[in-house]
Amino acid sequence: MLEILAIISLVNVNKKNALERGRKPGFFVGLTFALWFGLEFAGFVLGMLMEAEGFGIYLAALLLAAVGGVISYFAAKYCRPGEYVSPSKKALSEVLNSAEMLETPATLEIIRDKSMAGALAIMNLTLNGHPVRSLRNGESTIEKTDRKYNILCLTDAYGNEAPPYTFAVESGGYAKIHFRAGRFRPKATTGTLPVNLDAAGSAV
Repeated sequence: MLEILAIISLVNVNKKNALERGRKPGFFVGLTFALWFGLEFAGFVLGMLMEAEGFGIYLAALLLAAVGGVISYFAAKYCRPGEYVSPSKKALSEVLNSAEMLETPATLEIIRDKSMAGALAIMNLTLNGHPVRSLRNGESTIEKTDRKYNILCLTDAYGNEAPPYTFAVESGGYAKIHFRAGRFRPKATTGTLPVNLDAAGSAV
């Protein structure tokens, strides 16, 4: 169990570091798993060849797995800079570039529908780049926005991010936004309007 948590944490750190360097995180996620489990298996084989006892084999595998984790960390931390921008950051930039404000703030009721999938996970919400609330299974929150164009982002406790939800609301409007099992549900959502913004924040 501790090993699984360590891998999850390392994967999220490597994803974050790769994104900060402008690189797609997928390659570094794969590299993390390959180095961790590859060297762990090598450690297991090495322990067997050295005719070590059970704990000795486990220790050799764990030590080499840790070495693989360290290598993957430095590979992501100091990789060659790129120009990749994650979809959520790109969408956030487009929304924040939009200067169109509402005469009367709109109300957003954000609802986490009950689901067996990921029921114990706490989901963290950000609205237009600002943290608003963490929701448990079946909970909801009411927020206000003074922007016509908005973006909601959803992450779990491990930093895994769902595709962002970009939407428009009318002045003084009331929107009910649903998500379930770590995904927004546009078809179940009411009171929002679809929006497509260009890089300058203008509706297209």
